[in-house]
Amino acid sequence: MEKVGTFAWDLSGRRRSRFTLYDSIGGVADAVALFGVQLILNVIWSYLFFGLRNPRLGFFEIVVLWIVVLLTYIRFHKIEAVAGYLLLPYLIWTGYAGVLNLLIVLMN
Repeated sequence: MEKVGTFAWDLSGRRRSRFTLYDSIGGVADAVALFGVQLILNVIWSYLFFGLRNPRLGFFEIVVLWIVVLLTYIRFHKIEAVAGYLLLPYLIWTGYAGVLNLLIVLMN
């Protein structure tokens, strides 16, 4: 599973570097801000789930994270379709992690 996460992060970096070329297009600042928010939410989820060992709180946070990743995808896709498509593996991975998180909550 670690390799999938690494792959998703690699695509995230590629997606961000493509956007530095489009500073003159309207909405790029908003898209980059959403990108930053989803990165912060990812770190918070890791802390809640692994650091505090609170899967219930982690689940609620990962739902918010998934929504922000979806909004980021939509915003990126409007600016450049390829940049949006590069976010899809991360969106799928976040959804998968959310399902696993929910199963852990339900089993405990």
